[in-house]
Amino acid sequence: MVLLLLARFHLLRIYTNADPPPSTVPGAPLITQSHSSDETLIQGDPDEIIACSNLTLINLTLVIFGPMREDHLCMTLLFLQVICGVLGLFIRHRLAFLIYDRDS
Repeated sequence: MVLLLLARFHLLRIYTNADPPPSTVPGAPLITQSHSSDETLIQGDPDEIIACSNLTLINLTLVIFGPMREDHLCMTLLFLQVICGVLGLFIRHRLAFLIYDRDS
């Protein structure tokens, strides 16, 4: 239920039986797999979650901004870290009077 809520707010990417994860990497040559005739497939609930992205800042960035090269991802994460650092300093030094009696 929590995974579905996070996916609803676009903070997580989930894959179900009805919408499985991609089996190939974009731009890579397509590799076909041969299935034997005696192999049986078990049909499951189409809404059953079979995979999801893990809950890290890197994967959150990829879910929000889509696939990108590693160097662009690194620069995006560095930019996000700088913005969060500046915002934290601003909150600490300009808005601390709302919580504390005096600035330390």
